Amino acid sequence: MTTAQTRLPHKQGEFDALDNIPGLRHRLRRFLKFAAVCGLGVALNVALLNIMFNFLHINRYVANLASIAIVTGWNFWINLKLSWRDTSPR
Repeated sequence: MTTAQTRLPHKQGEFDALDNIPGLRHRLRRFLKFAAVCGLGVALNVALLNIMFNFLHINRYVANLASIAIVTGWNFWINLKLSWRDTSPR
């Protein structure tokens, strides 16, 4: 019995193009995690810059450098733990 015969029938109108490319669903999931972490990084960068510049009255260039450094480290660490770990089935 082939894998095509053992699959459950799809509902009418269901899109199954991702099933035809091996590993695409896994790569897409990893990319979406990466994009979400980077999007949160942008929001965190803006928030940190705003706090340092407007409330702590730090020079804008120093505040920008500090927020970039903090968010770069945060993005790397979160992506290392969430997006880049190997979760592929063996």
